[in-house]
Amino acid sequence: MTTVKAAKAALRKSMRLRLANITAESLTSQSAAVTRHVLSHPAFQKSNAVACYLSMPKGEIQTDEIVNAVLAEGKTLYVPRLKTLAESSVMEFLRIHSKEDLESNLVPGVWGIREPSVEYDSTPRESASSPSSPPIDLILMPGMAFDRTLSRLGHGKGYYDRFISTYRSSLPETSEKHEVFLCGLGLDEQVLEDGTIPMTETDVRLNSLITSQGVQV
Repeated sequence: MTTVKAAKAALRKSMRLRLANITAESLTSQSAAVTRHVLSHPAFQKSNAVACYLSMPKGEIQTDEIVNAVLAEGKTLYVPRLKTLAESSVMEFLRIHSKEDLESNLVPGVWGIREPSVEYDSTPRESASSPSSPPIDLILMPGMAFDRTLSRLGHGKGYYDRFISTYRSSLPETSEKHEVFLCGLGLDEQVLEDGTIPMTETDVRLNSLITSQGVQV
């Protein structure tokens, strides 16, 4: 485990250097292409509820057009917010109700990433983890690196791995267990050779990966 942790740390360091060299023009053009591929993906088209990250200004696919499309198509949109518990924090997904809500009720969170306010219309904002909330069909995920074996390297905090594991286990047991489709969104520069990304048993594998070149797997 220590070896894997060290290998991941070294890979993150090299990826930060690589991502720092991506131009604004390349980021914009790649994000536009990824957005088109996402909106035409069968998992998106048949989804009723989508969880999607709100992008940082640099170093990852920009998702503004994607989240606007989710709302425009009348789907339920959830976006992440970090919640502090004692001396640690967990990621939760809270509902965004409209384009106006998206534009007016985001606040700077950790690392300056936009997060939804904890309340909407003077009431606690609906969480995707609430039993009464529409279940998530599709999670669009960022990462520092990916490969075509559906491995993903995150930023090292484990937020997505823990959320997905907890969320899946919280879904009610039925004859047809609800499936959550996991899709990574990556810049071309973030796709590495197969086997490059160290994985452990707690690391969640994706169902698909989308880059500007299309659906990779």
